[in-house]
Amino acid sequence: QLLGIKNEEEMSVDDPCSDEFYQYFRQTAKKNAQIYEEVFNTLPTNRVKTFTEVENYVQPPKLRDTDPLTAHEKCKQIKGFVVEFPLEFLADDFLMPNWTTSEGIAPILLWT
Repeated sequence: QLLGIKNEEEMSVDDPCSDEFYQYFRQTAKKNAQIYEEVFNTLPTNRVKTFTEVENYVQPPKLRDTDPLTAHEKCKQIKGFVVEFPLEFLADDFLMPNWTTSEGIAPILLWT
């Protein structure tokens, strides 16, 4: 259900630890995430590495607003509910609190 598998001939789910299943899972997650990003400009995304890039990423009109029919057709390609988690989102920003704030004065171990 999470992968949108409609029948067992398409993909065997007998062994979810198999390489074949893992590759299918990853490919499905990646394709779904790409479709969501293209249609809705979703955040978080690996395309955005800093807070300043967030503004530039969300400003252009979304496909869902500019071409709803194409957006609907693309959404039909989504399989299941699984998407890739964007591990590189805000990777180039320094996210530690300023030392002059109460959060900055607290020991780092408090936040981990």
